[in-house]
Amino acid sequence: MANESVEAFKRSVREIPEAMKARVIPELWRQANRLADEMRSQVRVGGADDRHAGATRNSIRVIPGERDTRIYVVAGGPPTTVNGYDHVMAEEYGTQKMTAVPFFWPSYRRLKASMLAAIKNAMNLKRANWG
Repeated sequence: MANESVEAFKRSVREIPEAMKARVIPELWRQANRLADEMRSQVRVGGADDRHAGATRNSIRVIPGERDTRIYVVAGGPPTTVNGYDHVMAEEYGTQKMTAVPFFWPSYRRLKASMLAAIKNAMNLKRANWG
């Protein structure tokens, strides 16, 4: 079922008229930046386990995908990797010695519905006077 939804979404994106893309793509960026800001606000600072919190917060970024309709919010990478281990993973999921202090997925789940509503609103042809 999930694959059917993904394929249906891919088909619908391919069919978006260029005029609609011009309206939707800026909204995708706005929502991605909104999500990244929310994630940054949820990174815990001030505890014994958060030596890497500043690096974690700074590693949260919005990057373009291979298509203009793909935008990714990511965290971690070289700034948070020590000895081959990315500490962002420990913060999000925990370890045997550290309790998880998730910021990534809770932020996504909290904003998902409103982000989708904003993107759908940007796709509304009647509001945009295109159809």
